[in-house]
Amino acid sequence: MLGEHDIFIDFALSKVGPIAADVAKLVSDILLRVPTLRGEGIPEWTDKADPVIQVIEPMRAIMDFTSGDARLFGLLLRIYLAQALNYNDIPSDAKEWIKKAFHQC
Repeated sequence: MLGEHDIFIDFALSKVGPIAADVAKLVSDILLRVPTLRGEGIPEWTDKADPVIQVIEPMRAIMDFTSGDARLFGLLLRIYLAQALNYNDIPSDAKEWIKKAFHQC
């Protein structure tokens, strides 16, 4: 997309799938990069008091998640966070938070 601000979007890995997967990936990225939004445990879709869930509240308000979507979100969020333990560019404080958060489950 070219214009006032050139943007390149790489659709190579894009695919149709459940919105819960996209939201879980977004939340995992937020948790890895914004330490102040990390709670003691891994956020649940239904926990409106969790700081990161509050951040995505505008999106939550328009997404009509079913209970199955909420379970898929929770599962995929845990998978994405567990995968992050193997990435070299993830800060050590984020990795320590992930380990502690998994013990809270």
